[in-house]
Amino acid sequence: MRLLEDDDRERQLSAMSVPLADANRAWRALGLPEIDNRDRHERQFAAWLQRNRPALAERIRDAYRDVHRSGRSLAGYVKLRDLSLLTPDPAWHTTLWHLSDELLQAHADTWLMKQLPAPSSTSRPQRPLAEAREASSTAVHKQVPRLRQLVEEWERLHSASRPTVLPPAQDILRELDVDGLLDFEVLSVKALIAWLRARGHWPQAMPLSDRRADLGLAATRPPEPAGNTGGATGGSRSGGSAPGPHVMLNGRPVSALPDDLAALAREVAADLTPEQRATSATSTTALAPRIPQPRTSSSSGTRSHSGSYQVPASDQDRTLAVGLAGEAAVGAWLQEQFGVEPQDSWKSGLRVHGLAGAQPGDDRLGYDFLIHEGDATYLYEVKASTGDSGEIILGESEVRRASRLQPDETYFIVYVSHVLDRDRRNIIVLPNPFGAPDLAGYELVSTQLRLRFNLG
Repeated sequence: MRLLEDDDRERQLSAMSVPLADANRAWRALGLPEIDNRDRHERQFAAWLQRNRPALAERIRDAYRDVHRSGRSLAGYVKLRDLSLLTPDPAWHTTLWHLSDELLQAHADTWLMKQLPAPSSTSRPQRPLAEAREASSTAVHKQVPRLRQLVEEWERLHSASRPTVLPPAQDILRELDVDGLLDFEVLSVKALIAWLRARGHWPQAMPLSDRRADLGLAATRPPEPAGNTGGATGGSRSGGSAPGPHVMLNGRPVSALPDDLAALAREVAADLTPEQRATSATSTTALAPRIPQPRTSSSSGTRSHSGSYQVPASDQDRTLAVGLAGEAAVGAWLQEQFGVEPQDSWKSGLRVHGLAGAQPGDDRLGYDFLIHEGDATYLYEVKASTGDSGEIILGESEVRRASRLQPDETYFIVYVSHVLDRDRRNIIVLPNPFGAPDLAGYELVSTQLRLRFNLG
């Protein structure tokens, strides 16, 4: 009678020592509904895969080392490395309650044995996959501006009728990644130029060389016209200011040009303090009740702080750099908290600037990072500011996602104040404004009403 009052089938069957497989077999024979743990298993599998993806991806990369060295196509490698073909066994859903780490590891080992080419007996250990991708990214970001300058000089010398424009470094990295060429070893300049020619990014008549003498160019680079900063690659120069658009990171100017954003992201991620890394990722900051105050227009006075990094509309480079810095910091922080690399948790569009060769993310998701932890799913939306105004704006997709959660999902807003100042930076985990009555302690600063109508 006590068991009949319990609506938890797992507890009922466990108390009677009846395995799920036996119970389902009996119910099936009687024409009764079975218990299917597909949803639970998919969450457990996603959590296990998110933690173990780096090691599995490295095993796949190592197995294709000889294919890469032979110059053969890496299409088979690219097909396997994202592990999208590794899925739970459908038979588990009606026979098991939980998927153990040991079961999942054995399942992955069996899958890899069937999919991977036979290992070479002469293969030597390779550098870690993450390190190889980072080195490749750094090299491409370093070489592309220099090669772009050489192409421009050579085409001016030869009066090219249709100038060749090298894509931004991030676009080149994505193309290289599609070919699987970022994961093994850093491309030499010669190999990179040959690849650029094959992809139509290098003039057909231009020699495959980066040596100025081979290209018929002067031994030294000609001076740039006054005000031309298009070839800047970041950092500070004499005079104490960075050329072109820049942000002040830890008191020094750092380039905010597209080709330099990856370096900015790496630097911010690396300089988190122990206190910042130790901030709990699942405990929100309690907000004090807010008493709404009359808001004055901008014409009646000035405010000491703006909202989340307010800049002129034309200053998109700096806006992008601040947003990227915030997400890079949160990616490193979440890795410290959960052991999940940003490669597997970062979902927003800015991931293309912060991850070597990353494919584009999706800003329509309504969150920036996703973490699977057991049966729980955590969604993190990042708001970064160069100050500490304590004011954020939620976009349409963020409002929609935060207000429509599944039972296993928790939505957090991560406010990173003073994001570009290591000593003052603070990572604050805020509650979901739709998770408690009266906006969970937030004050509604402004409202907008968007309506649609038809005439006739």
